[in-house]
Amino acid sequence: MHRCRRLQPWSFEPLRRQLHGFSRGLHGVNIPQHRLTEFLWSDVCYLADQGATPLSLCQVIAARPVQVAELANRELPIRFAKRIRQIEDIPGWHESQDLVKLRYLYFQCFSDLRLIDLKDHDLHDLTVAVTRTKHRLSGAISLLMEAVQELKEKGLTLQESFLEPWLDRFLLSRIGTEMLTSHYVASMEGSSIVEKDCDPTVICLRAAEKARWLCMEHYKRIGNTVKINVETLPSAGNHGNRKGRHCFTYVPKYLYYMVLELLKNSARATIETSSSQAEIEARPIVVTVSANSGQVAIRIQDSAGGIPFEVAERVWSYTYSTADTRSDVWEHQGTPLAGYGVGLPLSRLYAQYLGGSLHLMSMPGEGTTAFLHLKRTLAALVRWKGAGDLLEITY
Repeated sequence: MHRCRRLQPWSFEPLRRQLHGFSRGLHGVNIPQHRLTEFLWSDVCYLADQGATPLSLCQVIAARPVQVAELANRELPIRFAKRIRQIEDIPGWHESQDLVKLRYLYFQCFSDLRLIDLKDHDLHDLTVAVTRTKHRLSGAISLLMEAVQELKEKGLTLQESFLEPWLDRFLLSRIGTEMLTSHYVASMEGSSIVEKDCDPTVICLRAAEKARWLCMEHYKRIGNTVKINVETLPSAGNHGNRKGRHCFTYVPKYLYYMVLELLKNSARATIETSSSQAEIEARPIVVTVSANSGQVAIRIQDSAGGIPFEVAERVWSYTYSTADTRSDVWEHQGTPLAGYGVGLPLSRLYAQYLGGSLHLMSMPGEGTTAFLHLKRTLAALVRWKGAGDLLEITY
């Protein structure tokens, strides 16, 4: 089994330049598949040691499609190589079939991208490869958490002091890569993942409808489910639009993920702590959207009895979940953030990644309130840090 070893930066530079020629059999030279695979694994080792190129979000969003393509073609292989090395940093990773599979999925994505030669601004092959990458890695979080459980079952329990920071780094890196690939695909369609007039009230209404649908699916209820009220407060200084909405520049799909995850938790707690439908209806979840010139605030408040003191800190752990089983339909059909208890801590990562914050306040016997604060302007300096795919945002 190939393992990415830390090598001198110059070790595979000649090899890296020959990959495209070898793979296409130029000048009558045909390389066997196993040799090409060895070359690509060597290239993983080389690129895993490379620093990431500093980029600004403004650069990425303002770039023309061809420039975004060049960026994706250059930067994605480096990030996938680093992701492979991160997996190899887990003690006993090769004992987990799921980690071995996840590592190979990243290698497949890496290989697809490294064997593309951008010529004459023909972006078809790259677009196919990036789209295939997004499809391959769509279940990466579930596979990763299955692997953690698998290692536990084999007696290779990972210390939380190692696992929690490792997951933070890995998932933050994944957010950065997901943002780049999503923006590339959007740019090929003439659009962008960033919306200048993102309406948080509309996003909350959509998330509320999805949460209600999930309740009906999960608890087999038809028509009657938890109530979710969405309200918008006027802002000081009239910073909303003509309809009183607080539109701002943001990535709407990430905001939707975060709000849905919070609503999903509150809805579940409300239903499971109520003794009747009448009690459920008497305990509506209230979503409040407000803003000033600098930020948008979203408060999600339930009356589900609060978080028990003994688990209050655990809710931010990736390994804590209230799901009955790992195949729980509620967990898997929620959002791309959900599954295996990672939804809440991952939502916080998304908020922090874009310069905001997510906090919980629980009143025992009363309920839980989530506060999501978001920067109103993303006209920020955003840099990829050399250690991985992280974005450093300065406003």
